Amino acid sequence: MIIQSDDQRVSIDALKPRTLLACLIIEANRPVRTDLLIEELWGDKPPRSARANIRTYVTGLRTIVNGPAGGTIRATSSGYLFELSPRSSDVDIFHALAEAGHAAHAAGDASRGLASFDAAIALWRGRAMSDVVQGPLLGRRARQLEEERLATLEFSAQAHLDLGQNAKAVTLLRRIVAEYPLRERVQANLMTALYRSGDTAGALGVYATARRHLRDDLGVDPGPELSQVHRAVLTRDPSLAPDEPSARAPVTDRPDRLPTASAGTPAQLPADVSEFIGRRAQLELLRTTLTASSRPSRRTWVVTGAGGVGKSALAVHFAHQVADEFPDGLVYVDLRGASGGSASADQHVVLARILRAFGVSSSATPTSHEEAAATYRSLLAHRRVLLVLDNVDGAAQVRPLLPGTAACAVLVTSRRTLATLPGARHLRLDIFDPAEAMAMLGATVGTERAAADPTGVARLADRCGRLPLALSIAAAKLVSRPSWTPSDLADQLDAERHRLDLLTLDDLALRSSFAISYDGLARETHGAEAALAFRHLGLLAVPQPSLASISAMFGRPASSIRAGVELLVDVGLVDSPVSGRYRLPDLLGVYARELSRKAGEDDDRDRALLRALRDYLAMSRAAVAVLRVDTERLEEPVRTTDRAWFASPEEAASWLDEELANLVAVATAHAGRSAAAPLVVALTETLHPYLSEYGDLAQWRALRTASLHAVELDGVPDGQRLALRAVADVPPQGGERHFLAEPLRTVSGGCCSACSTPPGCVLGARCRSA
Repeated sequence: MIIQSDDQRVSIDALKPRTLLACLIIEANRPVRTDLLIEELWGDKPPRSARANIRTYVTGLRTIVNGPAGGTIRATSSGYLFELSPRSSDVDIFHALAEAGHAAHAAGDASRGLASFDAAIALWRGRAMSDVVQGPLLGRRARQLEEERLATLEFSAQAHLDLGQNAKAVTLLRRIVAEYPLRERVQANLMTALYRSGDTAGALGVYATARRHLRDDLGVDPGPELSQVHRAVLTRDPSLAPDEPSARAPVTDRPDRLPTASAGTPAQLPADVSEFIGRRAQLELLRTTLTASSRPSRRTWVVTGAGGVGKSALAVHFAHQVADEFPDGLVYVDLRGASGGSASADQHVVLARILRAFGVSSSATPTSHEEAAATYRSLLAHRRVLLVLDNVDGAAQVRPLLPGTAACAVLVTSRRTLATLPGARHLRLDIFDPAEAMAMLGATVGTERAAADPTGVARLADRCGRLPLALSIAAAKLVSRPSWTPSDLADQLDAERHRLDLLTLDDLALRSSFAISYDGLARETHGAEAALAFRHLGLLAVPQPSLASISAMFGRPASSIRAGVELLVDVGLVDSPVSGRYRLPDLLGVYARELSRKAGEDDDRDRALLRALRDYLAMSRAAVAVLRVDTERLEEPVRTTDRAWFASPEEAASWLDEELANLVAVATAHAGRSAAAPLVVALTETLHPYLSEYGDLAQWRALRTASLHAVELDGVPDGQRLALRAVADVPPQGGERHFLAEPLRTVSGGCCSACSTPPGCVLGARCRSA
């Protein structure tokens, strides 16, 4: 490795410092973490002194590069950064010259393009980074540089052909073929150059040699492009005749052409949303990290969220807002991940589409996926382009579409988290808040119509789960029915069983949007378990169940179902607002319950629900018992899960605080089920002392109402009716929160036989009559 300036030339001979400097140069002006440098220098067996050694190497390198190189190595919080002025390294100069060649060639000036390409090639003195030991970082960047070098050689040969310099083209193309005998496009161009030079036999000999290599090394015959040129040579096709030499060789669609970019810039964005609502914080975050003025270190964002939450609308709206920041093009590709399964767009087809957007003809697009990706990265190098990759199905689908430099910005939308996408930052969209949801309805149906029925607008927003897609469908329905008020449509949506049927209009259907994510579970490991967990969550109908509560429904340890539940988060069917807790958005809950009914799982559903209710009751009893100051425990409930009991009153109180909303919700949702009614009543009687001390009147009333409804059912024993009457008319005291100072009330009057309740009923030890 050579460091030089106008009057000084320094060679770095020591292997480790040379490798370290190569890492810093190749990532110039970007921080490189120390752990990556350690892996690069020592692999997976670094010495204990690795970090100290790196500090020593950096100290020595600073005495060299801070002089002639015109750069500075400085430490960062996690590693080191080499600040280097533009065009201070051969890599930067190569990229600049290659870019100038592409621009000239795209404008039809083959002479100027050739001069730039040849100057770029002249910088090379062998393979990229051949004088260092390449680890993961340098190996990856060396392969990328080699692809760019090869592409530049091919462009140079094409420029020679455009200028009628066939002999020079032959020399250059033979040089490439010697290094890459399996590169069919190069073989085809060499055949064309030889034919134009009058060497038909030589052209046919190239084909014979190429066919032998392909059969011997790969076991395949030549592809369509090489075969087409072979047939053209055999028939002396006029299309192989040389163009008239000129300084401005026109770009054609001939099969022997290499990829060239047109002078135009793509502007492919779909139409912006006329009345875009909300998301101000998210838009500002994207603007401050993706635009050129922000100089970010990472230029890729992934916007995720459930189907219908507005990911695509946000991405397109943002792209329109910042269009002026990306003068070299706005590229939009729908990868159809939200179409599900095999409908997702093929990577090579997408690459070809983007290359065509920049003027590369179909026949000039490399047939090899790797070559097309390399051409794509070369074309985007040093261009300021915004790429919107919409509806991505998985990280593997989008990795080849990431540009090789930070000059471009990429905005990805997906229902999946895409956590393995390199260098990406992640933004998860949620449903609208109530004000945004009402504003969206008002913007579509008209402010006067919305203002005339504000209560109806609020109810309609609630019935739509504040989900942007559902709100759009509801608003469109109101537009198509001028005689309807928002209240009219909200009334129709009150019936849950018909809600998804009503939230359908033309090509918009909420059920279809949800089905894409749900049906995709079939392709996943743990997919069947995740699908069952989704249906169970809809049945449970609580705000934020814990993993332990979900495991109780399964009747299995939490560790055995965690993967399936987390998969629901990964595909956007469930949220995880805090670790270990999950939230099923309202309309997805409606869809989950619909799926459960259609699956004919009535018996399984009932058993799962009863397991969950028994678990909630058991844990509630344990928690309330621990809060008693005399610590006298109730008869310990039957353990239905692998959960541990509470070690202290504080722990028990914390559990009740976290679960109270869930307990009230599950009682309210299932009080009308005969099998669940005794459990709901027992839960109310258990929680009454806690609610009395806590003083939450609204939750007490909701629980009391649910239990009064439950006791009307035949399945509730008389003893429980007595227990409920003992507490139903005693409202919370509203005092300050403290641990229970008095023993729990107990049921008196009648025994197990008298109240027709078998031993071991849900009341347990509290039914202790004489």
